[in-house]
Order: sequence, then C-alpha cells, then structure tokens
Amino acid sequence: MAVLLGGLLAVAALAQPAPRGQDLAGARALIDRIYATYARDAVPDPDGLYTAELRRSIRRQSDGDLGLGYDPLCACQDTGDFTYRIASLVENRGSATARVDFDNFGERHGVTLVLVLRGGRWLIGDVIDDGASLLNGG
Repeated sequence: MAVLLGGLLAVAALAQPAPRGQDLAGARALIDRIYATYARDAVPDPDGLYTAELRRSIRRQSDGDLGLGYDPLCACQDTGDFTYRIASLVENRGSATARVDFDNFGERHGVTLVLVLRGGRWLIGDVIDDGASLLNGG
C-alpha cells in the first residue's frame, strides 16, 4: 500500500506546473539565445521564435521582397558592436514580459518582448518598440 501511495504521489508531483523560477529560466535562455547571436554579428534564425499569430501579423505587414524592411528584435537592419542586457523579466501565468536594452553601432535602444509558453516552449508573442505593437500592426 505504501508503495502504491508513493507512486501516486510521484505522479501527482509530475503533473504540477514547473516552479516559477524554472519557467523564467527558459524565457531567459530564449532571450539570451536570440541576442547572443546579434552579439556574434549574426542574425538569429526566426523559425521557432514566434507564435503563429505573430508570424501571421509579420506576413501581413511585410513587403514581398523586403519583408518588414528591418529586424524587429533589434529594431535594426544591420548589427555591429552589439551588446545587450535583459533589463527586466516578469512572469505572468503562461506568459512573461521582458525588456531588452541593447547598444548597436554605439546607439542605445530597447524593445519589450511578450513571451508566451506554448507546449512547454517559450515563444515571442509580440515585440513592442516605442509603444508600437508588432502583433497589432505597429
């Protein structure tokens, strides 16, 4: 009986949501993966970064040849001498909001990322730049 009860408790523990710190660790890892790429003077692969809703919004706003005409994650077309820091990261049930500040070619800027947890993975649900939402058409 004790073995059965122990097994049931173990299964119940696995069904619990991850502790808040673990959730934010995954969000932080996504942000670091994206912005460390810019710091290496490369561009992150957008596949698997955005929610389906944000991908559709980006397609609607894109020119056939140029796309958006800029990279919304760095608010830039090119990068150089790129550094970044996560200024804030706040979790809300199933989502998080991150402020990422960066220097690019000596100019300071920052964006707010709205991250959502889908299928155990963090994805970017919106990019807000100077109050304009990419998801809502800029």
